[in-house]
Amino acid sequence: MQTVKLPFADTYITIYNQFKTIDSTTNKTQVTWLRTVIPNCYWGTNGKQIDIGGIKIKSDDFLVQIPEDTNYRDKWDWNGENSLFTADKGDVIVNGRTDIEIPLNGVPRVILADYISRMFTVETVRNNTGKGVPLGHIAVTGK
Repeated sequence: MQTVKLPFADTYITIYNQFKTIDSTTNKTQVTWLRTVIPNCYWGTNGKQIDIGGIKIKSDDFLVQIPEDTNYRDKWDWNGENSLFTADKGDVIVNGRTDIEIPLNGVPRVILADYISRMFTVETVRNNTGKGVPLGHIAVTGK
């Protein structure tokens, strides 16, 4: 349950959390993707320019702010429980609601190809919540 409403935050996002386990029979890592739809988020970009030998290249990093939510767990406190969610490097976020489930060991960029222009892979997560933090949120960036 969300505890704050962020200004300019009117976007639904769908976050796909990756939960890794080891298959006891094959000893191989298996990735389960758990989907959570979250309302009232901020979605934007941090436009950056990179100069390579005098040529300027635009690089957009996506920025999402997720309002403080009692169902959020930091990555080390999340155990793959489907009623909760986290944000961690390698997770995937889509702008909007999606009903698509990613199968065991599925590749998100292939399964979610129709959303490729409005999705990104998480690179950084900053938890800006807690006592005394006005407009608490989780800030997530990626490409």
